[in-house]
Amino acid sequence: MKQKVSDKAKKNVVKKEKVILPVYSAKAEEISKIFLPKEIFDLKPNSNLMQLAIRVYLFNQRKGLASTKTRSEVAGGGAKPWRQKGTGRARAGTIRAPHWRGGGTVFGPKQRDWTLKITKKMKKVALFSALSQRFKEGNLTIIEGINAKEPNTKKALGLLTKLGISGKILLVLPIQSQIIDKSFRNIKDISVKSVVNLNIYDVLSNNKIIFTEEAIEGLTKHFLLKGEDK
Repeated sequence: MKQKVSDKAKKNVVKKEKVILPVYSAKAEEISKIFLPKEIFDLKPNSNLMQLAIRVYLFNQRKGLASTKTRSEVAGGGAKPWRQKGTGRARAGTIRAPHWRGGGTVFGPKQRDWTLKITKKMKKVALFSALSQRFKEGNLTIIEGINAKEPNTKKALGLLTKLGISGKILLVLPIQSQIIDKSFRNIKDISVKSVVNLNIYDVLSNNKIIFTEEAIEGLTKHFLLKGEDK
């Protein structure tokens, strides 16, 4: 008699179907092949979902701190500036009126919360769509790893030159490394991210994506094996 597999167990099973890419050494020599999970790198890009995820990301970066005071919020104006009649001047009831110097602002910006929300599943699928798009474009490169004991911009630039990669580049590491960050910091148009901090904006705002082998493993564990929805 066959045992039924629960839906929860099915979700935790990673499919065996994968795509393959070459792995390059620090000398830009192909040394092996790596299998990439199709769930992440072989989806049909969902342009509508990616656009929504980008919009949510950008809106959530807004601080919304601009704020002006209305006539009820500015200081002063408790007493009538002058009597209603007999002065020859236009009648006035308060110095806080908008047409007075130092008065309140009409229809000025007010502090607001620009935060938008998107479900965790939609956010994850949007990221996978972006990675799949870069893979299908041929803009995904896998390297063996970066072993550096101290920051060295010259070696970092040499690696990119040997790989023949130019333009806006995103380097994805398994974990954040201060040494590697400093090595690439002074190189124009390159950013460094760890797997857990990777987001769709980083992927789509850079033309080329470089993953280390360990970063691919970390990506698989973070989003598939552990069922993370971040």
